[in-house]
Amino acid sequence: MPATFAQIPALTVHTDKKSYVKGDTIIVSGRVEAVVAGTPITIQILDSTYNIVNLTTTYPAANGTFSFNVTTMDPKWKACGTYTAIMQYGLSQVGARTTFYFCDSVPAPLKQLKSGIPANEIKCNQGLVLIIKTSDNSPACVKPQTAQKLINRGWGSILYHSVLWSCPPSMLKSVTCYLIAQSDHTSLTQSIGQLEGNMTFPLIIATDKSTYKVGEQVIIEIKNVSKEPLWFGSNVKIFISGPLPRHDPTSCCAGLTIISSLPPNETNTTSWDQLDQYSKPVKEGFYEIDSLYWSGDPVNPKDYFGASTLIHIVK
Repeated sequence: MPATFAQIPALTVHTDKKSYVKGDTIIVSGRVEAVVAGTPITIQILDSTYNIVNLTTTYPAANGTFSFNVTTMDPKWKACGTYTAIMQYGLSQVGARTTFYFCDSVPAPLKQLKSGIPANEIKCNQGLVLIIKTSDNSPACVKPQTAQKLINRGWGSILYHSVLWSCPPSMLKSVTCYLIAQSDHTSLTQSIGQLEGNMTFPLIIATDKSTYKVGEQVIIEIKNVSKEPLWFGSNVKIFISGPLPRHDPTSCCAGLTIISSLPPNETNTTSWDQLDQYSKPVKEGFYEIDSLYWSGDPVNPKDYFGASTLIHIVK
């Protein structure tokens, strides 16, 4: 009996970022709309010259979601350019695909920008930090000391993405915690680098894409990649602020209330309609999406943790 349109599952696949360099880990995730028990998902990753650099077979969870990690240390990962992840579910003739940029070394910021990588996802060589020029949103990689001077002059602002930060409850509102947590802080410290280098990311926040048109719905996915439950409390769980930098007098914020806990390896998806706390449409610019959570005792947290990502809203 020939398959009908209704029998063909809708498929989605995406990566956690839009650009990677040698040594990075790529998180590939997505969803199958109609799960068929025992049916595998196959994903091929092709380099810019259409050579297969990775082939993975996995199975969706009961709710249709899937996620797995891909390392880029294999010698096959060498050509700089646009890579394509192609997904197929079972014997279905339909599939899904997504693209990202990979290079075995870090290209110059403007070269990355011209290749289609959003400014807030530009990578810098070790020892340099990404700064976004205020006047035109162009990226630059500079030494931390230089970044500090440029920020003080109002030339630009620091944008961190996929940041992990932690603060014990006693200092949650302190200046030190603020400097670690905020992505556009005006006093650079080594805390961010130490946190990113030495700590794991229990929670991952990702969006279905990194750039949106004004008024377009933003799909936000949070995933617990740890081995224990994460707790979010009873208030707002996801905070959205912008446009960056936050010292802009027109900056706004919004909050989304989701589940109060997230079990290990579980994913929760929500959306933002680009309305601020007064239900007014936000304007274009960079926006940070972050969440505060903790693990362990669900009632008496010892340490709060946070994770964040950035999106760019354009006209």
